[in-house]
Formats: sequence, structure tokens, C-alpha cells
Amino acid sequence: MFKTYFPYILTALLVFVAIMIMINRHSGTLKQEIHDFIPSDLTAIDRLVIARKNQQIILDKTKDSWELESYGKARSPVIDFFFTSLQRLEIVAPASKADRSRIRENLLDSGRVVSFYHHGKVIRRFYAGYSSLTVPGTYMMDARRKFPYRIKLKGFDEVNLENLFSINAETWKQNILFGFHAEDIDNVAVKYPKEPLRSFGIYRNAGGEYKVTGQIQRTDSGRYDRQEILDYLNYFGGVAYIHAGHPLKQKMETDHEFAEISVRLRNGSETHVRAYSCFTGPNHLGADKDQFIAIIEPITDTVLIKFSDMDPIFHTWDDFQKK
Repeated sequence: MFKTYFPYILTALLVFVAIMIMINRHSGTLKQEIHDFIPSDLTAIDRLVIARKNQQIILDKTKDSWELESYGKARSPVIDFFFTSLQRLEIVAPASKADRSRIRENLLDSGRVVSFYHHGKVIRRFYAGYSSLTVPGTYMMDARRKFPYRIKLKGFDEVNLENLFSINAETWKQNILFGFHAEDIDNVAVKYPKEPLRSFGIYRNAGGEYKVTGQIQRTDSGRYDRQEILDYLNYFGGVAYIHAGHPLKQKMETDHEFAEISVRLRNGSETHVRAYSCFTGPNHLGADKDQFIAIIEPITDTVLIKFSDMDPIFHTWDDFQKK
């Protein structure tokens, strides 16, 4: 009896084993695919570039933080969330055959291109974007294989994860004005339009030594406190500001500009700030004593800054003179 059915039992077992192997291989492939998108060692990443058509953001890793190109320090919680999310991404399934070609074209045309660098070389690059076709969801596609997969983020119900790869600088940047290291500053100019005698400039000479000049008295008398200069430059380490929800520009006029600050770094980048009195009442009555309005260039941001945070930078020519 057993001998009669043995070939059939053996065949059934072999078929079952073959099916299990195929399932395991398929599952293993899905699990392994995530490493085609994301470096296995995230600590090796020293540059992150997210681009879409003519827009891009560039983040560079420094010793103790990440820097957003042209904006200064990036927000640590956002950086941490981004890399934590990368580790929690899961591949659900390959794009369906019916939609695969269109999803691929859409990703190539308008998807976010995410590139990870290590020492100047791209170590991973992929496309990411949302598709509302037959199976809605966020799809990722390795730049080399160009085969789209639908993904999910463990713990999240949303099918659209596109904003995880934001190209909006506001998402990444700290609300910090300046954020410079003193040794990186080449020159500073502080002007008080209504009180020009209080204005001054600090510049680095050919020998690397900082000098002070006045807006009116341009001659270098050498009668200034050099330690005061070095202490002053450290104040440009970062000043917090607030994005207000109301139209700030309606609350200021050019004749109420009380200070202009320009900082040029040794790498050639510049930051300019124009400070205006902020009035709490109509007809320019009730100037706010706690905060002022500032326009930050070149990003043309209009923000609120507390006087208590900015006071150390509002030095005058006299502050640098030897007592």
C-alpha cells in the first residue's frame, strides 16, 4: 500500500518544498531590495542631495551637525527623523505590470531624486514619488535598475510618503540667523542709518588679523581692543528668529530701519540683515521693545527677532575702543 502511494507522496513533498523555496526567495528579494535604495551604514553618509527638476536641497555633514547649503545649520530633529524613517521603510511589492511603465516614467520625469554621498562619491541613488494609479502609494526606484517598488513606513498609515523627501528648505533649516564659526568670518559691517558715528566694520587683513574701522573714521588707529573683536565674532554663532503668521511687511516702513548688518564668510558667501522697528499700534505708535522685524537676504525672509537675542551683535564703534 505504502509502496503504491510513495511516488505520489514524494512528488507532493517535492512540489511543496519547491513552492516554499520560491516563496522564501521572493520574500528575501523584497527584503534585500531596500538595500538597493539605502546604504547599509547610514553613518557613512556625509552628503545628502534631494532634487526634483530645477529644485534641490543639499545637506552636508560636519563634525557635530548637518549644514543646509546656503542656509546654515539644519534642524537636528528633522535630520534624525529622516534617517530613522529610512531604516523603517519597507518594500510592499513591485509595481504592477499594468502600471509599471507609467510609474517608471513618472518617477523619471517628476519624482524626487535622492542621492547619498561618501567622500564625494555617490553610494546610493533612487527616485521616489507618489502614484495614484491602480494601486495608490509611494514608489521607489533604484537609479541603476529603474524598477519601481511600492513602499510603506512602519507605523504610518499614510500611502503618500513623498514629503519625507522634501525639497523645501524651510522643512530642513533651523530658524537660526547667521550660525557661523568666528574663524570662518572674513568681514562684518554694522550700519546705523540714523546714527552713522556708531557704525563700524571688522575685516581680516592679509596677515589674518582682524581690524576695526568706523563708517566715518576710516583710518585704522589701532586703538581698539582685539579681544573684544574676537569675543564679538563669536556672537554670530546663531540668533533665533520666528516666522510670524501675519504679514510683517505691512507693519514696517523703510524710514523705520534702524540697523543693517552684513557678514561675509571666507568662502565668499554673504548674509545681509535689515532691522526695522515693529509697531504694535496704528500710525506707528507703540514700538515693540521686545522684538523687531528683520529682512534676511539672500533668502528674502521676513522674520521677528527678540532684542535680547540680538543685543550682543548691536555693538557700536565705541564698544571696541580701548578703555
